[in-house]
Amino acid sequence: MISTKTLDDIRYVCKRIFGMLKIPIYFFDKDYNILFEYSYGYTYNPLYQGNLDILKEFLTINNKIFLKLGSTKYYENYFSIKLCTFDNFEGTLLIGPTISSEIDSKSIDSLIRDFDILAKDRKKLIEYYAHLIIMDFNSFAELALLLYNSIYDYKLDVLDLLEKNQMFINIEFRENDDFNLLNSKNKKEITTHHSQLYEIQLLNWIREGNLEKLQEFTKSENNIDGNKGVHSKNPLRNEKNIFISFTSLVSHAAIDGGLDWELALNLSDFYIQTVEECNVIVDIYNLYGKMFLDYAERVHKIKFSNYPISIVKCITYIDQNLYKKISLSQIAGHLSVNSSYISYLFKKEVGISITEYIQKERIEEAKKLIQTGEKSFADIYVSLGFIDQSHFTKTFKKFVGISPKDYRLLYSSIN
Repeated sequence: MISTKTLDDIRYVCKRIFGMLKIPIYFFDKDYNILFEYSYGYTYNPLYQGNLDILKEFLTINNKIFLKLGSTKYYENYFSIKLCTFDNFEGTLLIGPTISSEIDSKSIDSLIRDFDILAKDRKKLIEYYAHLIIMDFNSFAELALLLYNSIYDYKLDVLDLLEKNQMFINIEFRENDDFNLLNSKNKKEITTHHSQLYEIQLLNWIREGNLEKLQEFTKSENNIDGNKGVHSKNPLRNEKNIFISFTSLVSHAAIDGGLDWELALNLSDFYIQTVEECNVIVDIYNLYGKMFLDYAERVHKIKFSNYPISIVKCITYIDQNLYKKISLSQIAGHLSVNSSYISYLFKKEVGISITEYIQKERIEEAKKLIQTGEKSFADIYVSLGFIDQSHFTKTFKKFVGISPKDYRLLYSSIN
């Protein structure tokens, strides 16, 4: 692959990208000297000695791989592009780091535990991650493809990119002999996985919203027949991985039972993040019951609701869009019904208008945010679409009976 662009052309494009996205960009020559860079403070991870320690795996010169995309064990995303012109190999562009989502203090504490990082580095890590640009991995991959096209005038798609980078996935390949040894060991020790019937029953109870059966199940001391499996040699990591696998199965069973797709997957994300914060195996065991019942209760509410299915869908849509502007026409369009019809039916079934219901649910959401104590009133009312603080306070009093300030004081005194 040969580029017809000059180094000045490429430098111009990189400068424009940095100006627009503020993602650090470096150009290393073939001796790994930086010829130019666009970056800002807090670019380098404090856990490394220097930038080459961080980046050397992304600067690998390979005759076949021109575009390399990957992540570090510390959640950072990078991509590199090897630059070859008519003359020769010029060097390597390196773009990053970015992170796919916010890295909060709990995640940093997990890093410190997992990698035996010194506690004194905690403050530096918090500052480092707080300054990184957040960009989801798919968007970051799209940026890689766009820059690659700008340099080489060659169109790759995401599948091409992933296929070309699969050899860099940090997984040790295990031969079939390893599997045969494990399989023989399990047979010899009569170690079997949980039965298929157990899994079918569990998922059916969630799909049906059968709270009675699930409550009996979660109270049982030995509620899993057989071995759940070995996903990791680290016992805590093993239990977390198994829980994550179960969460995926349970969320899709709940979707089959009528739970909204987005709600089910958001709930799955929540429980996966929660289990990652567990440091004791018994806490993971206790989380199973909460997760099973949470999904089942939501399915049960849908299946045994006295509302028509169109009202259930309307309520679900509102719940999933509280932080967005919601109009009657949007709701009607989502349900593929007439606006006047859904407005009339909602008032008839629920007892209040759609507009009033949206206000009530936004105030319920505001109460939850106030209880966390992490957001200011301005952050809350702006994010939930209230015109100003006066409008928020008036609406809050209407549904709660007291002002947001009094509610925060009351909740703080109780807890």
